[in-house]
Order: sequence, then C-alpha cells, then structure tokens
Amino acid sequence: MHSKKRYIQVLSQRIWTPLFILTLLSVLSNGCVVKEELDNTYNQAHLGLNQWSLLEQEDRSYQLIFDAGYLIGLSDQEGVSKIEWTYELITTNRELLSYTQEEMRDSSPEKDAIFVEGRRVRTIDIDTLLNSGDTYILWFTLKYRDDILHEQLFPLIAGEEGGNPNWIEELLGETFEDPEQALNMLPDDPNAMAIESTESESSSADDSASEDDSASEDDSASADEPPSEDDSASEDDSASADDSASEDDSASTDDSSSSGSAE
Repeated sequence: MHSKKRYIQVLSQRIWTPLFILTLLSVLSNGCVVKEELDNTYNQAHLGLNQWSLLEQEDRSYQLIFDAGYLIGLSDQEGVSKIEWTYELITTNRELLSYTQEEMRDSSPEKDAIFVEGRRVRTIDIDTLLNSGDTYILWFTLKYRDDILHEQLFPLIAGEEGGNPNWIEELLGETFEDPEQALNMLPDDPNAMAIESTESESSSADDSASEDDSASEDDSASADEPPSEDDSASEDDSASADDSASEDDSASTDDSSSSGSAE
C-alpha cells in the first residue's frame, strides 16, 4: 500500500512539474510581448506657458498673447502622424470665449519615434468684454490620430501677465531626484537637432474656429510669407547653438528614433 502511494506521488511530480514549467514560460513570453507592445505605443506630451498676457486694449476689448512650450514623445510603428491641438479661453462657468483648432506639428512618416521640444506663440483678440481681476481658463487639448494625447488647463487673470519659463526643469525635476540627470536626457548633439520655425498667429474670437485661420508649421515657414517679428527662424532652419537658444521652435529628435530603430 505504501509503495502504491509512493508511485502516485512520483507520477504526480513527473506530470505537474513540466506543466508548471510550460505555464511559467508561457506567462513570461506573453509578458515580453505586452511590454514590447507598450514600448511601441509610448505617447506622452507636456505643456507649459513660458509667458502670457491678458490685457485690456484701448477699445476696452482684451487681447490674449501666450507663448506655449511643449515636450512630446511619440512611438508609432506605422510612422509618426500629425498632431492637432485646440486652445480655448473659457470662464470658470465654462462659457466659451474663444476657440481655435489647428495642426500643431506635421507628420513624420519616415520616423517611427520622436522626442521633440518646441514652442508656439499665439495672439487672440477677445471680442467679449472681460472683467478685470477675474480668472479665466486657457484650455489646451492635443490630439494624435483619433485619441486625446494630452489636456492641460491654465488659469489666467484678466488685466495681468505671467508665465513660467522654467517649467521644463521643474517638470523633469519631479521625476528625477537630480534635475541634472533629467536635463541630460535632452539631446545636445547639433547633428541630432532639427530646428522648426516659430509660428505666431493672430486671430479674433469669431474667426479663430475656422479652418482657414489655422496654420501648420510648414505654412509658417513658407517663402511666400515673410516671418513676423516673433519669428526669428528662416526657412533654412539653422541648427547652431545660437539658434537653439533663440525663440525658435527646437525639435530634438534622436537619430536612433528613425525608421527601423528599436515622451
């Protein structure tokens, strides 16, 4: 009787041990696949207001001027598509005062991953009378393909101006104990840098929602239109150290992020 129980125990071990090993290998294999899928679909964006002003004009209307900076990381095996954004000025009661939708960044189908830093300058005339000292909300929405990539709201006070030009350092400092370590992630090789021209656009509250008023990065750098005073970048887009420190949009992309390479 004892030998029979022993035989059953040995047989059970011989059956379940291989099954356990196969199950474990299957789980690990699936885990690697899931991780690879997550790595291939990494999309992330962050926005900051370098500078803004919401000031009253001579006719008692208000004009909003903002300089928005961004950090965007995208990974797309089908090729990086365009990024669209909307920026709205609303009251604290969600009353819409101004709405603009346009293409923020052109597509890069030859790349399957990008990591870019840049800025956009906009001027919006607000026809609706605002109350000096009241708080209004500047609402940004970034869209990639059919998904919302990022949303961010900034409170603005009518009659005042402000901004935070150090938002990138503060953002990366929240993730890394040593901010120097975070800043080292930004590519500093001039050969890996591509300079995008700065867009500066003025629009009224009534006209800002039309498609004709939205300008892509390519349109702002067109030779047919001379650059505005805010646009210090030429169509040839220099990648020198002086240009990277100017008000131009700098979009840093690693060479290893191009097609065929392995936020």
